[in-house]
Amino acid sequence: MTELKIREGGYYRLRDGSIAGPASSTGDDTYPWYLDRGDQGKLSVTASGRYWHCGPEVSFDAIAEVTEGGEPLARPAVEVGQTWRYVGIAGRFYTPNSTYKVLSVNGSLMKLEDDDGSASNGGSGHSWAKDDDFFGQFVLVSHSAEAAARESMTKRRLLETAIEAVADRGLNYGRPEDNFRRIARLWSTHLVNRYGDGLGVETTVAVPTLDEHDVVQMMILMKIARLENSPTHMDSLVDCAGYAACGGEIAGGASV
Repeated sequence: MTELKIREGGYYRLRDGSIAGPASSTGDDTYPWYLDRGDQGKLSVTASGRYWHCGPEVSFDAIAEVTEGGEPLARPAVEVGQTWRYVGIAGRFYTPNSTYKVLSVNGSLMKLEDDDGSASNGGSGHSWAKDDDFFGQFVLVSHSAEAAARESMTKRRLLETAIEAVADRGLNYGRPEDNFRRIARLWSTHLVNRYGDGLGVETTVAVPTLDEHDVVQMMILMKIARLENSPTHMDSLVDCAGYAACGGEIAGGASV
């Protein structure tokens, strides 16, 4: 099973699909946590979420930390330059409500600097393992400058990805105007076969003749239909930008 770090107040999805929590201390060294299961009482688990009966028929192991409503718990990435506030129990180096800046991240190990600018613990900063209940002890106060810069580059990177995709497809499919005209002819033939009277099928539907501009718009609409189901699907957003660029080139308003 996935090893967790049970923390005070946390909610967890169990193997049977139910949500248990908030977690509270039992005072027991072997099974230190209770997970509240509502009308079904409290469940005693180990520090990593294992139920005290470990037989294969038991489905009460905690497998993922979630919100109170059962949604996955989003944990921000720890990056150099971020500021985090310590909310855990006062210890040797850490004081609740004090803030610490991330000096370095090396794998799962990071070094933190005091909010007064001093890097104690031998002048190299406090060392903390991210996996050692870091997210149960610290809360993110501010993003790093590097993270903000990357976020500001999202639009540029999306458009650059679309340009790369359009260039690659051009090598395989030919010029957009030629490729889209072929598609338009095939689609138009399909519409005639499907709805026209060319095969003796009586219809009152006016069958349009499509062109390359229709292909651009309809391909974008197809991607929008997919985005309506998955609004954050990056490939569909990139494809929308790529088809728009092809449409601009066909219309004579852009050159890719």
